[in-house]
Amino acid sequence: MLYEWSVKVADGEIRDLVLDGRSQIRYGRTTADVQPEPTSATLTMLTYDAAPQLFANRPSYILNPNVIPTGFTTYWSDVYEGVDTVLTVGARVQISIAGQSGFTAEWVDIYTGGLAQSTRFDGHIVSLDYRPGEVQLTAATKQENLGRVIVGAEGYPAQTDADRVKAISEDALVDIQVQPGTDQNLIAQEVESERTAWTALQRIARDTGGLLYSTREGRLQYRQLGSYTPKTVSVDPLHTLVDPLLMSLDISRIANQVQVQYGERDPETGKRPTVNSSNAPMVDELGQRQKDYILELADEADAQARADWRTSLEPLWEVGTVQVFLKGASKELQDDIANLELGDVVTLPQLLPGGPVDTYNGYLLGYTETISADEWAFNLHLTPWDWNGV
Repeated sequence: MLYEWSVKVADGEIRDLVLDGRSQIRYGRTTADVQPEPTSATLTMLTYDAAPQLFANRPSYILNPNVIPTGFTTYWSDVYEGVDTVLTVGARVQISIAGQSGFTAEWVDIYTGGLAQSTRFDGHIVSLDYRPGEVQLTAATKQENLGRVIVGAEGYPAQTDADRVKAISEDALVDIQVQPGTDQNLIAQEVESERTAWTALQRIARDTGGLLYSTREGRLQYRQLGSYTPKTVSVDPLHTLVDPLLMSLDISRIANQVQVQYGERDPETGKRPTVNSSNAPMVDELGQRQKDYILELADEADAQARADWRTSLEPLWEVGTVQVFLKGASKELQDDIANLELGDVVTLPQLLPGGPVDTYNGYLLGYTETISADEWAFNLHLTPWDWNGV
């Protein structure tokens, strides 16, 4: 391995107590039908009752600040070289990976073309589960709080999606970075149309074809339509499991006739205008597959573009999840996988003979990253349909 892990809670290093292969980071989403959830991490660690010898000379953490591993009843005061970390809800959790020459305050490219950044997760503990021998820590980025903050009591005027995101960020007291692309106009939101900030932001992203997600560094970002150009990463067949690879072809996500409601309601009829889109060849081939949407878009052209994109999707062989193992991989492949962004294209250049396709290109929806002492593994969640330019 060219890189090694650091797992810190409240600035205390607990890497040596994290159980191998039982700790994961979840980033993005697993299906294109929903917007990403806040990035989260689950760490499973040994406790003192399971391995007291690990705590004897270098106590890495304690659950109870009033009782320390050596049996004293006063608060631990860092007599030994090392750290004293108290596991408690709200404590900051930082997971990083860096070159074996060591961690630095700011990332430095130790290798030519090395990782542009070392942070894999930055959040806080939201729950602790203890059982004799181990404790499981669940952490999330600070954006999970947006599911409890209500916005929109005073309504919002008709405005662009970028302006609406900024208005919600101000009301929710959270910073949201807007990656500029194509502005789309939204209808006004009525007074007392309260929603949680997270629901409101996800609705904007869903209706416009944008993307709302939490970065690995814990920042919240709104990616406007057409703002991102994906890069392509080819995975060496030696580092993927192609034998149990599941490929599916089904029509559950296909809609060949779509109606979209958009715009303001007619004051007399109370109805909203609609646009329609149809893919006649697919109707002939698959029969009618109707899907209706209610969007908060203000302009007919934007609503029509959304409807036309939806009916353009055709049945494709789909690989939902690809397992990638980076032990023994080249530095370039490790860097490429570590720096994957949502929407990037992952290419599997060589699949097993006899399968439905020889190669596969999938757009990254998200991933689950496993923390292990001697392995670096990813489950990449992919879709064959390009949702970057929706």
